[in-house]
Amino acid sequence: MDAVADWTTRIAERVAPDEADFAAEVGRAYASGGKSRAALFPRPGAEPGGFGPADLVGDLPVILRALADSAESLRHLLATKELGNVVAIVTLAVAARQSRSGARKQDGGGRTAGKGDGGTGNGGKVNRENPDIRPPDGAAKELAGGGGGSGTGSAAPEAKALESAHRELADRLANDGILRPHAELIAYRLLLEFLSDPGGGEEFLRRLRGEP
Repeated sequence: MDAVADWTTRIAERVAPDEADFAAEVGRAYASGGKSRAALFPRPGAEPGGFGPADLVGDLPVILRALADSAESLRHLLATKELGNVVAIVTLAVAARQSRSGARKQDGGGRTAGKGDGGTGNGGKVNRENPDIRPPDGAAKELAGGGGGSGTGSAAPEAKALESAHRELADRLANDGILRPHAELIAYRLLLEFLSDPGGGEEFLRRLRGEP
C-alpha cells in the first residue's frame, strides 16, 4: 500500500473509524489534486448556513486539508530533538481530555456521540464550559523546563514546536466546521500518530501535498 493510502487509513482508524473502510481512496483522491480533490468537498455556497465542510463531507477530507495546510509546523515538530518528551506530553494531554469527556458523560453533560468516532467527531452537543485542551500543567512545565532528565532547559524548543503544531491543526479543523473541543482532541491524536513515526509522517505530508 502506498504511503498516502497507508497513512490515511492509520489516521482514520485513530480519529474517524467509521471512515476507515474507504480512507485509502479518500487519501489518494486528495493527493491527486484537481477535480479528484475538489470532489471531496462541497461546492462553494452549497453548505447550509452556519455549517462548515465537516458537516457535509465527513471528517477525513477536512483532516487531510488541515494536515496539508499545517505541513510546515508539523515538519518543524518532527525535526526537533527529544521527541520522547513531546510524545509523553501529548499522551498525557489525550488521556486528560478523554478522562474529562468520560466524566461529563457520566454526569449527563456530555455530547451525543457522533459518527462512531469514540469522542472525536463533530456531531452532537458540547459542554460549553469545557476549556480548550492543554497539556497538564505539571507536565507542560516539565517539558518547557527541560524535562526527561536533561535538566538544562533544552526541551523548550520542543514545547514551542508542539504548541505551534497543535494550535495550527486545531484552528484549521475548527475553521472547517469541527466543534472546537473535538478539534483540540483530534489534533493531539494526529500529533501522536505522527510522532510515532516521524520519517513516515514526513513522507506522507510530502506526498499529500504533491511535492516531489
